[in-house]
Amino acid sequence: MINIAIVEDDATYASTLSKYIDQYASETDENVKYERFADGLNFLMSEKQFDIVFMDIEMPVLDGMTAAKKLRLRDKNCTIIFVTNNAGYAIKGYEADAMDFLVKPVEYLLFTLKMEKAIKLQKRLKNNYIVINSVDGYIKVDVMDIFYIETDKHYLIYKTVTGDIRSRDSLKNIEPTLLDKQFFRCNNSFLVNMAHVNLIKGDSVLVGAFNLPISRSHKKQFMDAMMVYFRSL
Repeated sequence: MINIAIVEDDATYASTLSKYIDQYASETDENVKYERFADGLNFLMSEKQFDIVFMDIEMPVLDGMTAAKKLRLRDKNCTIIFVTNNAGYAIKGYEADAMDFLVKPVEYLLFTLKMEKAIKLQKRLKNNYIVINSVDGYIKVDVMDIFYIETDKHYLIYKTVTGDIRSRDSLKNIEPTLLDKQFFRCNNSFLVNMAHVNLIKGDSVLVGAFNLPISRSHKKQFMDAMMVYFRSL
């Protein structure tokens, strides 16, 4: 399910965006739902979580640019698309980390291009989390927050930006899932997040601030995987 907010004070434009979303969902079979807000203040006060936000810039009470910047303070992952009469205003939207903008009157073809891009981005973000069955309970973790995973007898230690997470599991069990999320073994005991590799020198790899050994038996495959990852950036 993709949750969408339409933040637009003009009922006509809000209706147009609603129809476009319905048409796009019908044509692509995407599972979406949307809600309309008449101004930025009502939108922020709702405190609801949205994946995609179509944000008008010129609105009463609280303008879209200010609303978007406030939204970013509590939600770094939602996709913001500004909708405006003036493309000059939209350029400033990158200060709020907006993905893109649409200039009124909005044409359906251009809308679909932005919508498709936003949905792909959201699906990629949603697919970038894992749930760890830790000794303290189930924990949802952003893959980018994990440096590496280490075996410790019958346990795994997830080395993350916020500290260690301990789980009763094995690398063999979790490795098939994490191979698609840029993780690869540098030896039998460590599964490394390629995104955090800073240096490979001799038989060691610097992952964040952690220096890990690369075994002879894993070195070629590890280096090949590293090159594939670099080419994908």
